[in-house]
Amino acid sequence: MVEIRDILKIAKRVNPAVREGMELISGGVLNSIEIVALVIELESEYGIQISPLDIDEDHFNTLDSIADLVDFYKNSGGAAGAQMASLNIDVNSYKENLNSGESAGQSSETVNIKVEKSFGNLVADQGASEEDAAFIFPKDAKTVLDFLENAAAQVPDKTAFIDQYGNRLTYQEVLQLSKAVGTYVQEKYECTGEPFLVLERRNVRDIVMMLGIMWSGNYYIALDESLSFENLESMLELTGQKGVLWHYNAQNFDIFDLDLDINIYDEMVETEADEELLQKIKTGFDYDSLMFGVFTSGTTGSPKCVVKSHGAMVEFISRFADMFEFRHSEVFASKLAFMFDAVTKDIYTTLYCAAQMYIMPIGNTLPTDDAAFMEAAGVTAAIWTPPMLRSFAALHILEQYSLPSLRKVFFVGEPLQGRFLNQWLQAKPETLYVNLYGTTEMTGNCLYKIVNRPVETEVVTLDQVFSGYQVQILDENDQAVTEAGKTGEICVSGSMLMKKEIGETESTENLKVYRTGDIVRIEEDGSYQYLTRKDNYFKHNGYRLSPGEVESQFAKLDYVDLTACVYDAENDKIVLFWQGDAAKEEELYSYANEKLPPYMKPGIYHHVGKIPVNTNGKIDRKQLMDII
Repeated sequence: MVEIRDILKIAKRVNPAVREGMELISGGVLNSIEIVALVIELESEYGIQISPLDIDEDHFNTLDSIADLVDFYKNSGGAAGAQMASLNIDVNSYKENLNSGESAGQSSETVNIKVEKSFGNLVADQGASEEDAAFIFPKDAKTVLDFLENAAAQVPDKTAFIDQYGNRLTYQEVLQLSKAVGTYVQEKYECTGEPFLVLERRNVRDIVMMLGIMWSGNYYIALDESLSFENLESMLELTGQKGVLWHYNAQNFDIFDLDLDINIYDEMVETEADEELLQKIKTGFDYDSLMFGVFTSGTTGSPKCVVKSHGAMVEFISRFADMFEFRHSEVFASKLAFMFDAVTKDIYTTLYCAAQMYIMPIGNTLPTDDAAFMEAAGVTAAIWTPPMLRSFAALHILEQYSLPSLRKVFFVGEPLQGRFLNQWLQAKPETLYVNLYGTTEMTGNCLYKIVNRPVETEVVTLDQVFSGYQVQILDENDQAVTEAGKTGEICVSGSMLMKKEIGETESTENLKVYRTGDIVRIEEDGSYQYLTRKDNYFKHNGYRLSPGEVESQFAKLDYVDLTACVYDAENDKIVLFWQGDAAKEEELYSYANEKLPPYMKPGIYHHVGKIPVNTNGKIDRKQLMDII
């Protein structure tokens, strides 16, 4: 008989905030990445293989139910595919829900809801080979607004974007509404080339507001409305935005304490579009006109916002779509935050192809829900971070769902371990797999690798340079590194690099060469294998973070004297060492669970009497790494 206290001990290794009686899934205690980690821990501890169909609110929501589930698998011999009697996901019923017509276009009252209830009757276009042949891709575009106009002219009534709340917009609606927002912003502020903030919640309105800011001749910066007040305040102080655009929701009332000029979506879209004004503004765009800004990480500390141009985005998306043969009938499954740079490939490739994009839930949504939805909706392309792809492999989801329509899988944001991609290759060998590399300072990506055979290296390598970029590997003396086995830093040049940087340093206009800080080793075949960061930065869940950014989150606690953060890359966990009042340990866990975004939460905590320092009085991170 499996004891609950043993399950609790294992769960605490994943998230120390877990307590008896908590609802781990429905209560939002564990996010999807932590659920994957817990499953892996349980399987290793008990020698079982848990079916993804049992990782649901019936069988995996409390410590009691998890203990019962583990008992079931132990008694059944731990065989793969041995499921409990009641299963949570059924693809056929999913398809019935998608076609039922219930709740189409209705907003949900809560974010943390089931996928099958959130998309209504929104069925993806499938098998549109004749439509693919008939569609004419935009030529001579200067801005992504040309992508939008081209799509609305050819397929005005086609659904463009669908969000997790059941809202959908056609291409004609996106065009009309964004023009209304653009007219409103221009008439009110009478400026061009200035930053405007979009407080986003990953819904269709956010996309309308981002495009609307472009129509006004200005550039947008998207920030998640659920960020802590402290995070928002530091970012807003940095950007000097002219105004804030918001769909309005009561989730974060603190924003009203920041003395901002807030513009509400419902009011802006009532504006009559001034076609002559908007076309005049659009005609005035050139390659270097500023399009959007993105923060290098969603954190406090010393935030930095990188701004990119219309021409660079048009150049990259046009090449990206052509290289990988994206179609008009493409159906994208977007799982990336709108304040995350990589999401631009989802949004603007969709516009370029006049395709369709589902804005899928992130956070507490289970990978099984994602898989069932993707099968039912006919998703063809996924541009995801490695933790999302890793969860499908680690939870054996690919053994349960064939995902027949999925033709292209791209992974971005951080290195992907080869063994997980090999599971995808084995399960779906006909699918195109592409490893992408880029940094916030560049538009899109500069390196990639198409993977069509099992990977033997620890992480998936890179071997091709995107057209429009030049890449060199340089050593500490700025000499080119070309010999196999040698290491060096990725250095990038090209017209698609950032145009402006806000924060940390003075604005950098038209950057010529960018030193990424990423160290790679040249393999025997000439490909590059990522090793580490040149500085103390690390990548976790697609975000580039420094130890100091995590440490600063805990420095404000009066019972914490000192913290030191290191990154355990092998186990994909942030490790926090802390010095202070050990009796406050539970409060520390609760603080992290409630206040920090998932990508910043430590996965392991160590209370120590004294954090080690080196001879220079700095934290000895090498010694800390030896401890873990």
